[in-house]
Amino acid sequence: MAVRLALNGAEWKYLLAEDPIPSGTEFLEHTELYTLNDKPDWWADWFTRKELHDDRAAFFNTEFNGRREYVTC
Repeated sequence: MAVRLALNGAEWKYLLAEDPIPSGTEFLEHTELYTLNDKPDWWADWFTRKELHDDRAAFFNTEFNGRREYVTC
């Protein structure tokens, strides 16, 4: 399962976006090991740093231009 998180807003120098996950769910830590046929254009790594926690994913950006989309698996 993949989750797509889309953010809109003003331009910022630094941004932290967190996406909570349901209990019992786990992330794929090394998504580069998998290939996805017909990957959509929006499926990309648009973050400076990503942290995967037990209950959420955290995305850090040093530049936020008002629109970002994140994908977690």
